[in-house]
Amino acid sequence: MQRGICFKNQAKAIMTMFVLMAIFVGGVGCSSSQQSAGEGENTLESYTSTASTPSTQQTSTQGNQGQVLPERYDGLKMGEAAEFKNGLTVTLEGASVIDVPGSLSDSVDANDVLVAVRFNIENTNPEGQMPQRLFRISTAQWEAIDQNSNPLQTLYSSETSLIAGELPNPNPDYPYMGWQGELRPEQQRQGSILFAALPSTRMRVRFTQPVMNPPLGEWELGTISELLQAP
Repeated sequence: MQRGICFKNQAKAIMTMFVLMAIFVGGVGCSSSQQSAGEGENTLESYTSTASTPSTQQTSTQGNQGQVLPERYDGLKMGEAAEFKNGLTVTLEGASVIDVPGSLSDSVDANDVLVAVRFNIENTNPEGQMPQRLFRISTAQWEAIDQNSNPLQTLYSSETSLIAGELPNPNPDYPYMGWQGELRPEQQRQGSILFAALPSTRMRVRFTQPVMNPPLGEWELGTISELLQAP
């Protein structure tokens, strides 16, 4: 009888010990789970806070504002200057209409006329300034377009002279050749360039510089038939 009672008491003690161990293990597991969840929230908050800091947004805004846009002078009239920030000043002085010589009839479209565009280019940078700023000026920097922004034919004097000889120049002070080349500080040159188009064309002339984000000047000449006819 005493052995039976002792056995029951031992069984109760063992059961009590198992229950206590189970409670203890459950409590530790729950604590670990709560701690892990808390670390995850802290990490997320830290990431979100870093991604939306004012300094990052300000840098992004400054980056958009800091983009260098091309320098443009649109809608200029004859006689107006495009004064570029790099010190190059270009003025389209005027334009005259020339009949196409018979020797060039195969080189241009039928019914086209020639337009001699006169310009002045000046390097306004002071001589002796360091670093020295030079400009390479060439025919390729000039372009004419019509009212639909289609390019008009450019006549290069070095090529046409081989076919037609020296073309008539309405203004000898604005030569077709000789202005191309290096333009040094405080130097200026005058020249002319020839384009071919129909008299009904509304003509615009552009000057660009061969650099990244090139500066651009654009002049409105109006309808070619309304320009002065060269003598």
